[in-house]
Amino acid sequence: MKNYLLIMKQILLIPLLLLAVISCKKDKSDIVSPDREYSPRVIHEAYGNAKLVGFVNDINGKPLADVTVFFGEEKTTTGSDGSYHLNTLSAGANKRIWFEKDGYASNQRLAEISENKPNRLDASLTQIDKIVIMAGDGGLIEGENFLVEIEPGGFVYSDGSSVEEDVIVEATAFLTSDDEFLNAFPGEFRGTKTNGTETVIESFGFINVELKVESDEPVQMAEGVSAIIKIKAPENAPPTIPMWYYDEEKAKWIEEGVGKLDEVFYTAVVSHFTRWNWAIPYWGRPYEETSKIIGKVVNNSGIPIEGANVIQRGLTIRFQNSTKTDENGEFELLTTEYNESEIEAHFDIYGSTIIRYTTSSNRGEYNDIGEVIIDVSTVNIEEPLITNNVLFITMNEKARIIGKYFGEEKRVDYKLLLNGIEVETTTWNDNLIEFNVPNGIADEGTIQIDRDGILSREVNYEEGDWTCEIGGIMYDNNDLSISQGMFTLYLTGQSLKEIPKCVGNLENLEFLRFSFNQLTSLPESIDNLQNLEWLYLYDNELTSFPESISNIKSLERIFFQNNKLTSLPESIDNLQNLVFLRVDGNQLTSLPESFGNLENLETLTLNDNQLTSLPEGFGNLKSLISLILDDNRLSSLPESIGNLKSLTNLSLRNNQLSSLPESLKNLIPTLKSINLEGNNFSEEEKAKVAKLLSGIIIKW
Repeated sequence: MKNYLLIMKQILLIPLLLLAVISCKKDKSDIVSPDREYSPRVIHEAYGNAKLVGFVNDINGKPLADVTVFFGEEKTTTGSDGSYHLNTLSAGANKRIWFEKDGYASNQRLAEISENKPNRLDASLTQIDKIVIMAGDGGLIEGENFLVEIEPGGFVYSDGSSVEEDVIVEATAFLTSDDEFLNAFPGEFRGTKTNGTETVIESFGFINVELKVESDEPVQMAEGVSAIIKIKAPENAPPTIPMWYYDEEKAKWIEEGVGKLDEVFYTAVVSHFTRWNWAIPYWGRPYEETSKIIGKVVNNSGIPIEGANVIQRGLTIRFQNSTKTDENGEFELLTTEYNESEIEAHFDIYGSTIIRYTTSSNRGEYNDIGEVIIDVSTVNIEEPLITNNVLFITMNEKARIIGKYFGEEKRVDYKLLLNGIEVETTTWNDNLIEFNVPNGIADEGTIQIDRDGILSREVNYEEGDWTCEIGGIMYDNNDLSISQGMFTLYLTGQSLKEIPKCVGNLENLEFLRFSFNQLTSLPESIDNLQNLEWLYLYDNELTSFPESISNIKSLERIFFQNNKLTSLPESIDNLQNLVFLRVDGNQLTSLPESFGNLENLETLTLNDNQLTSLPEGFGNLKSLISLILDDNRLSSLPESIGNLKSLTNLSLRNNQLSSLPESLKNLIPTLKSINLEGNNFSEEEKAKVAKLLSGIIIKW
């Protein structure tokens, strides 16, 4: 049994229609995009060789595709059937697994991971209740069961700087009476009290409020700003109740503040936003005084099962608890006295029946429910797991199928069906199946797995040249992850020295990140990526900007900093959709004359190069808003720079300038600031510049 894979039954959810109503102070088109670069946070974890699979559903039990699932820096997305597969987890308890999808409240679940035993974790996501766009004067969000009112005073980024653009506020409330409450509850039903002691908590409902700007960068209320939050209280609720916020890094609830009952709502004042929980420390007592449920999981022959997952769902008091059986098949669950629960166990492809059990009314009792039997007969087998995310490659008279998850090793009774006919398999491990096809293989057809006579659903395949193996991982157009709404290939810090030319086969690709590698060149086939919008190639060893990149006319953002570029191609002006370009930290000595033809360019960062001059056509960059030219060798600027009528920020630190062209006065009043630190201006020339740029903030 130890080598079996865990396939737990998906939790059945009572269908509940949740309508996400969006109300806004302003149209989305009114949001101001900041001149600010944002990269999603990196969450570091300890990695290993353990695997985790599962399904993500909505509150009606329907599969959710394109959900981003991640553990630390390893990310994947769910397929059309809601399935996912993570490969590099380390063994241990309380592993933080994150689930995110646009339009849905994010979720964090904790998993107990075994190195050589089955691991599966399912989740559900709930559509966001309300979305409101706010400025610094705050505002109100009100739903059927909750209210959030943010005071005026503004918002700040994580670095403490003020937010000058509008803020998107998303709020979703979860009542204990909601069917999705248990699956949406993050972490465990445990918390850290204000005195530092740990306790088990009974929740009376929680609310998830997320603040972000258009780029998805999270923000918070400024210091001294507070908000009122309200949530509908259940019947017989106490008049006051402790408040707890969820610390996502620690995966714990932390006590802070008190909520008060105001008619039918609990009300509290908070100074920051995450998930806020109204809860009482129900089990705040020593271990020996806590009630427990004990038992033993066996198969239908009475043999103990090690590594079975035992799940308890509280009914009288709403909570969820889980553990795994030891080598003797035994388990222990902390619980409350006099509480009815549903208990079931799962292992591999099998599951027990659900046991309803009410604990003793005596505190500290051991409640022995005896043997929990998992029936291993074929009657209790769920259908095999095979996802839509399958790619197929022909190899002479052999073929390979690579999918999201097939199993760590072939079982005796596993069969592979190709177009309904069994084929001989030669390799079956991890996510790879290799098989013989002596009569050739059809260009398209179906794949199924037969396990003990139980068939998986059919998955369609099509032969094609849309695959590419990079760093030992196979990619294809049908299996690209989605990030920020774009088809994404993310291979940062993989020590890659080259990108194979087959990358050009991934024609759907819109977001490509090969940062922090050892690339010295790019394949010419990269210009096949005609849907590519974002290109991240910073921190490599690239010596040239390939002409082929200039043929990708869809490109909007290029990050090429910290390489070894000595020049940019004349053809760069083909990139007429380019709005953002970073080539700082290179060895550029000049820019091509055609550079000024990038009429839609808004942000240009060229600091830390060896530029001695700018082309006269530079003044044609009439959409340019921000220009950074620090740490170069510029001794003069072209007169045409006065034509940059959209420019608001200009930085020229650490150059060799001793004067500025008269045309710079044309940039008033758009230009807000100019940084001239570390140049060669005399006091007399500084006075001239100050007069020339009267009203503009100048840093010397």
